[in-house]
Amino acid sequence: MRNLTYLYNKMEHKQCQLDDDFHIYESYGNCVEPLIGKGASLPHKQEGYAVLICLQGNTEIKMNLHEYIVNSHELILVSPGDIVEELTCSDDAHYLLCVFNGDYFKEVNVENSLINQQLVLNPVTKMEIAEEEEITTLFRLMANKMAETDNPYKRKAINGYIQVVMSLGYNNLRRELQLQEAHTDSRSQQVFHQFILLVQQHYRTEHSISFYANLICLTPKYLSQLVQQASGRLAGDWINQYLLLEAKALLLSHTYSILEISESLSFSSPSAFIAFFKKHTGMTPKKFMNE
Repeated sequence: MRNLTYLYNKMEHKQCQLDDDFHIYESYGNCVEPLIGKGASLPHKQEGYAVLICLQGNTEIKMNLHEYIVNSHELILVSPGDIVEELTCSDDAHYLLCVFNGDYFKEVNVENSLINQQLVLNPVTKMEIAEEEEITTLFRLMANKMAETDNPYKRKAINGYIQVVMSLGYNNLRRELQLQEAHTDSRSQQVFHQFILLVQQHYRTEHSISFYANLICLTPKYLSQLVQQASGRLAGDWINQYLLLEAKALLLSHTYSILEISESLSFSSPSAFIAFFKKHTGMTPKKFMNE
């Protein structure tokens, strides 16, 4: 059994903030506001990175149309552009969370294609004892560094700590993907993974099944059959749901006009976007935004 005494020496403050773009939290039970920000609505499109380490209990997160459970001794990486739909913590949840923008993280020299695959398929990874201790120690070191009042180099030091944290997380994701590939024998599962990776990359500009079928070298009908076998949804449903999720997050941000959203999602006109949204939600974008 793990000796977790070192984990429960709580930081002096529940929230440590270096500037508007770098926060560390230690919290119990409520994980919504620290991740998405005060006053933000769900679904919410992430602007920066987040690393959440669950030390006790569990956290459930629905993100990019997939549901994940982060149990104790596991972490989840959230990337810019990810859309968080739901987020709940168990009553006994105890977690550490670091939220930061891209200025604090320059991509390390990793196999980015593998990492991106795993971030799409499952961004949750289990930590070994030594890894958990190291990442928790790094969080504590960053919090201590942020508290220093006379150190003009503390941001550079924190940048270095973040590179190590992300390298550890990315390496775990790489291992998880290799394990998944070793146990994925089903043709439909393999095709579904390919399809979802492509949809994540292209759904804002490509709405037709034919586009994805051509990339995978299948007929649209056969692609949709395999996707349904693996996931219970037709290929077209996945494309539409990604579009709807993005549209909802943009509407709830109250930052963009209907015209801007329709253009960003490659609809032929605002009226085409409104018709699509109403067909799938039963309400107009304006009504959804104001409810």
